[in-house]
Amino acid sequence: MVKLTPEAIAERATWQYKIVAFTKGNQSQIGALAVAMLGRRVNPPCFHPSGLIIKPTGQVTALYKRAITDRWQVQTIYETVAELSDVFRGLAKFCELDEAQTLSMFAELRKFVAKDLRKEGEHGRPSNDTQPIETIPIPKDQGEPIL
Repeated sequence: MVKLTPEAIAERATWQYKIVAFTKGNQSQIGALAVAMLGRRVNPPCFHPSGLIIKPTGQVTALYKRAITDRWQVQTIYETVAELSDVFRGLAKFCELDEAQTLSMFAELRKFVAKDLRKEGEHGRPSNDTQPIETIPIPKDQGEPIL
């Protein structure tokens, strides 16, 4: 496991460096999301580092700003938690993260969820997407990742 030490950072061996470098920061949706997940705010286009909100329908949303003069707006990023998990699994594969780094990235992703509203569902009924964010598994490789 690579610790976040000055030496590891200098060698560019941390999962944080690898995912931001691979996605080219805010130049892609997953890159902008990764930068926000790491607690950074950059020039737009970007996501706010306040975290993700999972709606009662299971949609994953976040505050997004397209241009520096725009206001923050809620944007649906993924239709389901499973889709979010698949994208980050693909990111781990492309960045060649080892198992410890992948576990650490998914732990950070779970912490980045500010609110999970699926427990109540719409009008007090349970949601169809009932996978708790805390139990998002580290999915095994199942074909081509979605990026």
